Amino acid sequence: MSEHTGYFDEEGNELSKAEVAALGDDVEIEEVEEVPVDAPHEAASSATPALTGRSKALLAAGAVAVIAVVGGGIAFALHGIGNQATVADVKAGASSEYAAASSAVASKSSAVRSEVDATVGAVDTCRVGAAAATSATGTLADAVMTGSARPRLQLVIDASAPLPATFVQAKAGAEAADAGQKKTPLARNAKRLDLIQLGKDSWAAYAYTAPDDAPAPAWRKADVTVSDDAVAVTGDRDWAGGDAPTAGSCGHGEPGAYAVSGQIPAGAAGLVDGTATVDLIQGVAGQPTKAVALMGDSVALVTLAAPSDVEGGDASASSSTVPSK
Repeated sequence: MSEHTGYFDEEGNELSKAEVAALGDDVEIEEVEEVPVDAPHEAASSATPALTGRSKALLAAGAVAVIAVVGGGIAFALHGIGNQATVADVKAGASSEYAAASSAVASKSSAVRSEVDATVGAVDTCRVGAAAATSATGTLADAVMTGSARPRLQLVIDASAPLPATFVQAKAGAEAADAGQKKTPLARNAKRLDLIQLGKDSWAAYAYTAPDDAPAPAWRKADVTVSDDAVAVTGDRDWAGGDAPTAGSCGHGEPGAYAVSGQIPAGAAGLVDGTATVDLIQGVAGQPTKAVALMGDSVALVTLAAPSDVEGGDASASSSTVPSK
């Protein structure tokens, strides 16, 4: 039996001692041309690495091909093994390493996709106006009814509290003035109906009560407190103005008909089951899924969510304190 030399030509034939001696020191192993990641598995794992050099030797003693992911491509590197390695061994090792590398890449890709999906699936009640129009994140605008089809998000009514009768009366007057054909703008762009976050847990609703020709503005103010899962109205009183939103508070979402689930407050039920009229709505700063809304004769704490996220997954599940229209 002839003695192994550990050197092979490009055809995979082992070189004899005489042929190796003739090569002398003129031996060079060069890097292999990269194979694209999207190349078929069979092509990448079955092709023998085309190592070239002035000696035309395929492998030097003690080397094997191993696959590694490099900058979006696949390259063959060399590391030492025993002298009895054959071309078949090289192929088998390459195939095994390719499978391991492919598995690692697929696992990382899946993780990235999951992270992207989670980002797209998130909501942010503070994104309103132009920011909502260009946002991949779900916003209050994604719960607004724009036709017969239900939107992709809805307002889940977590809790609500009735407003005092004196405030409800003032609210009706402010809404009538806003709807009038000769509506007179208020000084400093003040609103006849407003909702402001004054602190972390404190809010207030305002309804304008002064006549257009009054020498000074006047509102009815309802004090509201909000916690993680509850809302309460602690009283109301006449107010001359002067409150300002707390720093970092959210802008207002659009008023109108929203898709909802849960107990709809009195006076807020929409024309279609599972919808409600929202007079004012504002995200809770620091809680991107939460918002406070003025709905009918109540103030409500709501969660912006996809119908599938609601327990039971029924998009139209809702009830009202008044018969649905």
